[in-house]
Amino acid sequence: MKFAKMEPGNISGDFSKEKSIYNSNLDGMRGLAALSVASSHVLFLKNFLDPTYHPNIYFGYLPAAHSAVLLFFVFSGYVIGLTTTKEFSIEQAYNYILRRAIRILPIYFIAICLALLAEPNEKLNVVLGNLFFLQNFDKYFDLSLPPLTGDGAVWSLNYEILYYS
Repeated sequence: MKFAKMEPGNISGDFSKEKSIYNSNLDGMRGLAALSVASSHVLFLKNFLDPTYHPNIYFGYLPAAHSAVLLFFVFSGYVIGLTTTKEFSIEQAYNYILRRAIRILPIYFIAICLALLAEPNEKLNVVLGNLFFLQNFDKYFDLSLPPLTGDGAVWSLNYEILYYS
């Protein structure tokens, strides 16, 4: 089974010719999402960086960091699909999942161990849930499980597993 590459401007349905898959608009949107996350991290540290700095009240109406991370994942998943040039097969899917696991799992397990060293009294259900990438802030499937106290940044890996796998 071969999937055709969808490209902006190609409305004729002729996908047989190989074309460049780089899309500067998509990269721009990914960049804006990343900047939104970075600025939120800086602005919502409140008085940590500069005790005299008080962000404009309007920034309180734009808590876009969480949504921007999810948007970044959606765009990145789309880019992964665009860069796939081989025909779909079970073997290709297996190789993709294996490469992702080799990339993510070792450092993830190290991060969990370091988080447990930082917070050794973490509840067992939270630790097990984080081991299986179930941590999230949005309740879905009637489940909401916080990330490890010692490493709050692992919350996004749940979404990475959902979007990229």
